[in-house]
Amino acid sequence: MAANPQAENGYTRVANEIMEVVQEYKFSANELKIILCIWRYTYGFQRKEHSISLSFF
Repeated sequence: MAANPQAENGYTRVANEIMEVVQEYKFSANELKIILCIWRYTYGFQRKEHSISLSFF
């Protein structure tokens, strides 16, 4: 079954300015996964902050 993501089913809004700054750096795959996880649990749930323990990763 092919994926068919739709904005109506949920999405994470991240400011273009933040995306542009992040893409300029050479993050490792693990670092980028952490950034995406933080975005998901903050911006993805319309939060300005969220407690995430190191054991989560």
